[in-house]
This record gives sequence, structure tokens and C-alpha cells, in this order.
Amino acid sequence: MDKVIKYNKTVLDNGVVIVSEENPVFYSSSIGIWLKCGSRHEKAHENGLSHFIEHMLFKGTAKRSAFDIAWQVDSIGGVLNAFTTRESTCYDIKVLSEHSELAIDILSDLFLNSIFENSEIEKERQVILQEIGMTLDTPDDYIHDLFYESFWGDCGLGRLVTGRSENVLSFNRNGIVDFYKKMYSPGKIVIAASGNMEHDKLVNDFSKYFNSLNRPACDWDTENIDYLPKVNVVKKKLEQVHLSLGVPALSCTSPDRYTLYILNTVLGEGMSSRLFQEVREKRGLVYNIYSYVSTYEKEGLLGVYAAMSKNDLYEVIEISMEEIRKLKENPLTEEELRSAKAQMKSNLLLGLESSENRMHRLAVHEIIFKREISVEESIENIESVTAEEVRLMAEKLFSHEKISMALLGDLNKREFLKRWQEIKVKLL
Repeated sequence: MDKVIKYNKTVLDNGVVIVSEENPVFYSSSIGIWLKCGSRHEKAHENGLSHFIEHMLFKGTAKRSAFDIAWQVDSIGGVLNAFTTRESTCYDIKVLSEHSELAIDILSDLFLNSIFENSEIEKERQVILQEIGMTLDTPDDYIHDLFYESFWGDCGLGRLVTGRSENVLSFNRNGIVDFYKKMYSPGKIVIAASGNMEHDKLVNDFSKYFNSLNRPACDWDTENIDYLPKVNVVKKKLEQVHLSLGVPALSCTSPDRYTLYILNTVLGEGMSSRLFQEVREKRGLVYNIYSYVSTYEKEGLLGVYAAMSKNDLYEVIEISMEEIRKLKENPLTEEELRSAKAQMKSNLLLGLESSENRMHRLAVHEIIFKREISVEESIENIESVTAEEVRLMAEKLFSHEKISMALLGDLNKREFLKRWQEIKVKLL
């Protein structure tokens, strides 16, 4: 008899959601505690607190020191991680399924019982300042922060996830603990797990820790963003110019999102994409160029990144604009559409071979859609997209009035803006 993957969902009395996927094929279990709170939910003076707290939860609880947490995870061969995004924070652990109960105890302990010692806050402050400095020294990372600032402006989506150095230097224990208590409330928590485990036991194990959590809900009305296109040129002595440009796109819940994903795949995702072939393979102007989609609760963007010599900058922009123009004017070929769909389905299905990826998928679907989206439903949505729908999407998204851009390199801003005005009107 085939082993069946079983989806389950339980909501505790206090609002904590537990979703799981029982998958007896795996040796492992991946378990995550997700919080519907990220950098966009911070006020300007709080920017960076979500990320700071993510670091601090590894620094000791009432019954475990930072070393105890690390040693206990290592002693069972587990992998413990965390990350903060603009709209969520996740703490996750992957272990052999026989160690799931201990993994749940460790994960719940650090999430609920961290003590935020002043000495640890000061040490972690320096670590985060190093993290910020590392990004500033890495142009292909820093350009994306600059682009988000240009694209979204001074709002939660536009600010850095890490926060600026001056904010990080200003945080104190009272402010950190107050933000933690305000945001880490039951109604914002989704627990997700995938692997060789039983849902009833998972619920029982987590209930011991989370049933008593009774912090008041913190309502957050996501701000409406007035999009104003902007060009941001940051002069820095570099060998290359790093470029990121983009236009407003769709939210993560849009019914047309699969059309957007196929448009992105054809434009710049992968070695066969139009941008990669035209800019790198045929002309050798860049080492790396790609497009990407970022989607959020109410907003989204479609972006393009490239790095090139200063002398090749305008040619790269012109070729990129020309490829975008072609997508607006002509439907995809049958072969391109088939290939893009195959890439998307392959990425989806290959990702399901990992218990960690499956856990992430469960959590994201619960947070965004409040339900499971089956693989079959996703594939059906991919297959339903037509070439003309992709063309209409390109036509809808791309116009020269909508493009925002950030550049990092040894550039004269006035000279660039003059050339950009000429290029964008001519091509889009």
C-alpha cells in the first residue's frame, strides 16, 4: 500500500494555528514557529526591532543558556535557524523524527521564555552592526536595499529589515521587551511542521507550551503605499555599476499571480531567459542578470538586476528595455510558454522533496490564504495561463512612467538622469 501524505490543521483556543503534513516517507521532521510580524510592521523609530529580537531569542532562556541551546541541537544532529522578512519572522528546526519532541521543547522555550539579558543585548548589537556593514561592503546585496528604498519610499516596505545602524545603536532592553510582548501574541502565530510525525502528538506537544499564552492581540493596519517612481544614484568607487530597476506588480493573493510568474520566468529567470541570452550570452556585457518577483500582502514588484562596467551601462539598459517592449507587443511562442510552465512545475515539485521546503509552503499558505493550496491546484493554475495573458500582463505593468531604479557605482547622477530620460521614452 502506498504511504499517504496527510494534511491537518488545528486552532488552539487562544488562536495559535498548527498546520502539519504527515509524511511517513521522510526520516526528518521540519518544524517552524512563524510570526506574522516583520519590518513593515515597525514604526520608523522601531525599524530593525523584529530582526534584533530574532537574534536575541537564541541568547538564552530561563532554563537554557545560548550554549545549551546550540549544544542540545547539535547533539541530536539538528539544524536550527531563523530569519526575518518584511512581513514575517520564522524560527525553525530540522531533526530526525525521533527527536521531534525535544526539538519542540527547544523551539518553544526560546520563542516563549527568552530573558533578553543586557549583556547579551550589547554583544548582539555588535553582531548586527557587523551584519549591516557586511551588506554595505557587498554591492550585489546593498543595491537591493537601495532599490527598495527608492521603490517603496519611507514606509515599512522601503526600510531595511536589519534597521539602520543608528536605530540598532538606540535600542535598549525595555524597548526590545515591549515590542516583543506587543507583537508575539497568539493571533499572530502559525506553527507548521512536515515530516514523519503524527499531527495529534504535534498538537499535544505544542499545547503544553502555547495553551497558556494569553497576550492581547496587536492589531496592525497595513499602510497603503502611494507609489511614486524614483531614480536613486549612489556614487561609490567600484569596478562595476550595479543596477536594479522595477515596476509595481501584483500582491501575493492576486488571482493573476501565475501569469506574472510566467512573465518573470521568460524575462529573466534562468539561463534560457531573454535577458540572460541577449545581454550575457550574445553580447557578453554582464556576468549576471536576472529578473525577480517580490509579492506582499497588498503590493508587489517585478524587478531586474544586473552588474556591468560603466561603459556598458546604457547598452545593458537599452537591451533590457527592448526585451520588455517585445514582451508587451508579441505573445510568447508556444515553445517559450511550454518551457516556462515546465520550469515552474519542476521548481515546485523538486522543492517538495525537502521536509523543510514543505513546512515553509504549509506556513506561507496558512498565513496568506488561511488554507492549504494543493500541488494539483498550483499546477492547474500554471497550466491555465495563456501566451496572450502574459503579453497583456507585460502591457499592463511596463511603462516608462512606472519604472523606479537604483544604481550603485562610479556614476555622475546628472549625466545618468539625462541619458535615462532619452532611453525610456524611446523604448517604452
